[in-house]
Amino acid sequence: MKDPQFKTILMHGFTHEEALAVMRVVKQTLKEPNKLIFALSTPQSLQKKLDDLLQELEEEHRAMTEQEGKNP
Repeated sequence: MKDPQFKTILMHGFTHEEALAVMRVVKQTLKEPNKLIFALSTPQSLQKKLDDLLQELEEEHRAMTEQEGKNP
């Protein structure tokens, strides 16, 4: 089940530059940007059920933030 502490923005059809611009603007407006997950659609992700995809993104986000905390 999706963890309510995270907010997820799934983007589709954006160029890399457009996606980065969206991420910058959104992160600047939120109080807790570290609880925000950004993802770009892929051919594989478009085939998944939304709940499954959100769970997978949360797991990846946790792993990445844990890794960042270990690397000063």
